[in-house]
Amino acid sequence: MSALCYAGFINPPTGKDEAEDLIKANSSRVKTEVKELCARELLRIGQDTTLRHLIKEKAEK
Repeated sequence: MSALCYAGFINPPTGKDEAEDLIKANSSRVKTEVKELCARELLRIGQDTTLRHLIKEKAEK
């Protein structure tokens, strides 16, 4: 990778490489969005009488 491509992750005032922080923040945001999407879809499917059978109920302990 050339220094010119990588330079975008360097914070000029501090000189700190922020690539890892940016990747972690993006990963966390994507995980949160996927969890929210799954929850919304499970709710939607559970409320649809034609699709409800696709959701397996949790076993009682």
